[in-house]
Amino acid sequence: MIEGQDYLDFRDAVLVHLVNDIEPPGIPRVQLSQIATEHGLAFPPSWILALARDYEQSGWGTVHLLNQVEYFEINGAGIARATELRRAQRRKGPLEYIRSVPRSDWIAAGAFIVSIFALFKG
Repeated sequence: MIEGQDYLDFRDAVLVHLVNDIEPPGIPRVQLSQIATEHGLAFPPSWILALARDYEQSGWGTVHLLNQVEYFEINGAGIARATELRRAQRRKGPLEYIRSVPRSDWIAAGAFIVSIFALFKG
C-alpha cells in the first residue's frame, strides 16, 4: 500500500482526473493507468488491475479489451460520481460554513446570547 493513500482514495482520485481530462470534448475510451501516471498518482500494480473492473461493477462505465489492452469508457453515472467527489473535495468558504449551520443551532445560540445579556443586566 502507498503511504497515506488507500485504494478507495486512489479510485476516487483517478475517477475525478478522468472526468476532468475528458470534459468538455466527449467520452473516449481511456487507459486508467495512463490517467493515474499523468497525474502523478502512485499505485501498486494490483490496484490498477482491479480499477476498471471495480468501476464497471459500480455501474460507472464499461471495460473494453482491444489488442490485449484494457480500456475504460465512463458513463453518465461515473461522471455524476466524479461531480459528487469534486463537490466534497472543494474548499468551503466562510459563507458556506454559516449556511450549513442548522436553524436550531442558530436559535440556541441566540437564546444563549439573550440569557447572557439578561444575566448581566439584571
